[in-house]
Formats: sequence, C-alpha cells, structure tokens
Amino acid sequence: MSSAPALSLDRIKIVYKNEEILISPKDKLRFYREIQARNPSIAIDEAGE
Repeated sequence: MSSAPALSLDRIKIVYKNEEILISPKDKLRFYREIQARNPSIAIDEAGE
C-alpha cells in the first residue's frame, strides 16, 4: 500500500473504475455497515488488508 493523505496507518483501499483511494474511517466496522446498507452489491474484501 502506498502512502496517502489518510492520517492513520489503519487504512481501507477503495477501488472504483480502475481508480483507487485510501481512507481511514474512525469506525471501520460502522463504515462497512453503512456502505453496504447504501449499496448491498458492494463487495468488501478484508483479505487484502
């Protein structure tokens, strides 16, 4: 994983249309729940962490 503006080293990589961004949500589990509630077809791959 390359460096990014996210302040934490506990980051999540989001890949969308051949682009990627690193984010660092305060509550990772809540973020996962929220994103899946908004779009159930989103795949979450925790193996890449």
